[in-house]
Amino acid sequence: MTYIFFTLLATLPVFAIAYEPFVCLDHGCIRGILKNDTRGDLYDAFLGIPFAQPPVGNLRLRNPVPIKPWGNVLNATEVKPDCLQMNALAPGSPIYGEEDCLYLNVYRPQINNKASLSPVMIYIFGGGFFSGSADPGIVGPEFFMENGEVILVTIAYRLGPLGFLSTGDKEMPGNFGLKDQKTAIEFIKNNIYKFGGDPDLITVFGQSAGGVSTHLQVLATPPHKKLFKHAIIMSGVATVPFGLLSTDPLEQARLQASFLGVSSFETLSTRQIAKALRQANASQLLQSGNNFKYFDVDPLTVFIPVIEQPGTGAFLTKDPMEIIKSGEYNKIPSMIGMVPNEGAVRSLSISENPSLKEKFNDNFDDLLLMSLEFPDNSKDDYRLEQVVDYYFDGQHELNNLTSQGFTDMITDRGFYYPFFKVKEVHRHDQNGAPLYIYDFKYRGTLSYSFLYAGNTNNYGVVHCDDLIYLFNSPTLFPNNFAENTPDKMVSQDFVDYFVHFAVQG
Repeated sequence: MTYIFFTLLATLPVFAIAYEPFVCLDHGCIRGILKNDTRGDLYDAFLGIPFAQPPVGNLRLRNPVPIKPWGNVLNATEVKPDCLQMNALAPGSPIYGEEDCLYLNVYRPQINNKASLSPVMIYIFGGGFFSGSADPGIVGPEFFMENGEVILVTIAYRLGPLGFLSTGDKEMPGNFGLKDQKTAIEFIKNNIYKFGGDPDLITVFGQSAGGVSTHLQVLATPPHKKLFKHAIIMSGVATVPFGLLSTDPLEQARLQASFLGVSSFETLSTRQIAKALRQANASQLLQSGNNFKYFDVDPLTVFIPVIEQPGTGAFLTKDPMEIIKSGEYNKIPSMIGMVPNEGAVRSLSISENPSLKEKFNDNFDDLLLMSLEFPDNSKDDYRLEQVVDYYFDGQHELNNLTSQGFTDMITDRGFYYPFFKVKEVHRHDQNGAPLYIYDFKYRGTLSYSFLYAGNTNNYGVVHCDDLIYLFNSPTLFPNNFAENTPDKMVSQDFVDYFVHFAVQG
């Protein structure tokens, strides 16, 4: 008995204390931390790994610069701040985060004696290119860790003016957020095998602006370059209205400089404009973007991707639809999906707010046309009447009878119409890679409509509701799904479907 007791005491506690996640890359070694999934099982987490140099000072509004070796052991046990942002979807449009934010998180399940490398899934968060987070409090890895088959990576990228302002030339080319994503993907491609991940079996996936980003990463990758093998595009393709700036980027940059009080902004060279914006106070830079708004927080997305001049470091040099039609991109198996009420992300905050609804109705026709974001921005009475007849039953008013039509209109214009256009082009491309479609319609006990509308009424399945079943989000939804409930079973199935696609394509 004494011998058995001594053996247990000597082995089990030592094993528990001695293990800590530890990986060495060419850049240096990394110490991670053990975390528990929702069932209490352990997984390895490496939090806040830098993949590019901090985009501050002279590196602000420039293409990302790959990270240098860090020498000493990197303590990757704490979450890094979000990228600096002004979140127009949150009450009061708060400003938070840091400019020094180009970090990623790696999560791997603890699987003993696994002989082969694990598939890798890289998630790009959404948020209209102006907000979003890779924080595990929002995009927690627990459901994927419970699945146990893949290594999950979440990445950060610059947002708002810091991520997407452009002078239209080499001085400030723009698309910095998209280039951050690409730099992160390249870092993962080159280093993930050290974590036990397969660099030849990487799937990139993202939702909303993250879905647009994922699609753009596919389209901007030349046919000969294989950064990743599969893509999952959720609630947003590259051709959505908020996916590409339709006006002159230099004009926007000049206006941004004027809002900051830069003198002689109309005659400054692009180099002088870029210099002034790099020296501006970061919070003021974000706040001054409100001058582009025409109603409340609309347009939600002001600073977005642009078409760049060809040259070294350029990311997007052609219109996305032109690229799709030309077939000059890396054709890989892709999956695209939507939810029924995508437009609720904006419609509910207006229709369920009496003050905003009244203001919208006071200028209904003009605001409705602007919200449609037609390319020519003209007031077309015929088109307006068609829209009002179809979605509002002929009523030029937002009320209880027309609120669902308002959601449907934004859903169709902002999400479904671009989605079906892309699908049709892919369908007629005889040399294209497989394109799969999913349609998520499960309404469970939780919904992002709680945040959009400020109440717990049932508005159907709204924008972001599918994320509830992919990622644990204790900051937004503190209660975990109980085992053997419909919510938990849907979550397990949905994660399994995504993982299966990541493995099989």
